[in-house]
Amino acid sequence: MAGAFNLVIVRAAFSAGRLPGRDLVFLATLGGLTINTRPSVGVALCLGTILLVAWTMWCRLYVPHRRARVFSSKEARLITTVLPPIAVLGLTAVAVGVINFERWGNPLTFADFRLYDWLYRHAGFADALRNYGEFDVGRMWIGVLYYATGIPFMLKAAPPFAEFLRARYQGIEAPPVIPLLTNPISVLLAGVGRYCLWWRPELPARSLAMLRFALVGHASTVLLILSAMYLALRYRFDFAPFVTLAASIGYRSISITAAGAQRLGESSCVSPLSACASLAFSPATCGASQCRWRSASLCFLSHRSPTPRSSRDW
Repeated sequence: MAGAFNLVIVRAAFSAGRLPGRDLVFLATLGGLTINTRPSVGVALCLGTILLVAWTMWCRLYVPHRRARVFSSKEARLITTVLPPIAVLGLTAVAVGVINFERWGNPLTFADFRLYDWLYRHAGFADALRNYGEFDVGRMWIGVLYYATGIPFMLKAAPPFAEFLRARYQGIEAPPVIPLLTNPISVLLAGVGRYCLWWRPELPARSLAMLRFALVGHASTVLLILSAMYLALRYRFDFAPFVTLAASIGYRSISITAAGAQRLGESSCVSPLSACASLAFSPATCGASQCRWRSASLCFLSHRSPTPRSSRDW
């Protein structure tokens, strides 16, 4: 579902530069379905959809060089464009709230680890949950080290670091993986995409806004996973929406740069030949050649020796 969400965003940003009403409804539907199956990713999709709906409203209502806003047919069309995705988000929120209430007794709770039996079989797990909670900002730098290098897993049994990690995490799973070694192309393309999106923009302002809002939504998932109380390799899949969207932007930038360099190289190689051909076969050049040929012929005829008319001239 996150892949379909990114596909809609990329297609709209790279082509039309705007999101029509049907795309907003589709994004809202994907976010509502995902939040009930994978809450960490669903929160990102819903947040991205909300930001995109608000941005659409701002773009449609804001008129530069005009202090007073007059309601017209554009505002009417805006209402028909924005209300359906808002309604879809509202209905899915109600459905998810009912399901969570039936499961845990709270519509805002997706999982209550205090009700798990295995938590009370390990005193350290209960202490980590009670002292730091399910999500804590102080864990983020450790999460970055784990998912980028795997160092916390290698240090979880070392005496100076074991107590520190055990007090903050319920578990740190194997194996330690370095993304630059296992998936270097996606990581590098994602870095290029973020650089092109924030520091060297190559797209129109509306396309940039769409991609930035979508990445902000996906970044919420990254923050949740990095601050969670459990470190596992399988949680790397939650980073995929953010990485794939950023990598798509980087791939587009690199492809356009490479195509421009290739065209420049081809034009630099072909230009001498085309210049010679145009010089040789252009009408002006041909006319000048004929003039030069005629003048040379006249000079030759004027300077050659006269033809003897009789034997006496010899």
